[in-house]
Amino acid sequence: MENNKDQLETLNEIKVLMQKSSRFVSLSGIAGIAAGAVAILGAVFISIFFHTGFLEQIPGIMIQSKEQQSVNLTSLFAILITVFILALILTIYFSSRKAKSRNIIFWDSMAKRVFINFFIFLLTGGIFCMILIYYGIYFLIVSAMLTFYGLALINLSKFTFNEIAQLGVIEICLGIFAAFVTVYPLLIWIIGFGILHVIYGIYVYLKYEKA
Repeated sequence: MENNKDQLETLNEIKVLMQKSSRFVSLSGIAGIAAGAVAILGAVFISIFFHTGFLEQIPGIMIQSKEQQSVNLTSLFAILITVFILALILTIYFSSRKAKSRNIIFWDSMAKRVFINFFIFLLTGGIFCMILIYYGIYFLIVSAMLTFYGLALINLSKFTFNEIAQLGVIEICLGIFAAFVTVYPLLIWIIGFGILHVIYGIYVYLKYEKA
């Protein structure tokens, strides 16, 4: 009986080692919550800066004269870049802290693979959004961002949690919805990059980290 118990413990240890070598287990649920909170705060700042509600189109980009678009687009781009950088910094901080608490090397070969596979889609999506801006197709920018981000998450799920793929599918569906319903870009942004991230982060934290 004791021999069987030892064998079971050995198998569990082997399983844990295999998961560590084939999965990026340092990704933190708290990082998802923090990234979602930053996205929500960014949307609130955009709403205040452009004097528009969450159920309205952003003035100067979708409903005003072209003379104002360059100024507003520059400001909006700066805000979005700031939100992205803050979310990335918080994700790295909380994930590295989780790795340290579990005596795991954070920036290993698996982390590099995750980084490359994730940012390939983000870079492609960013270039596509720049093309939309170049041709003045502003109403599809949020849709494109959500769709490419969802694809990036699905690709990322191969190296992390399976739940990320589910989040990616929801992001893609929301992006397609945003392509048809173009009058609520800020609200859809909050849902996709804010609320869904917070929900996902809480779920991952309770399932994988709290214990």
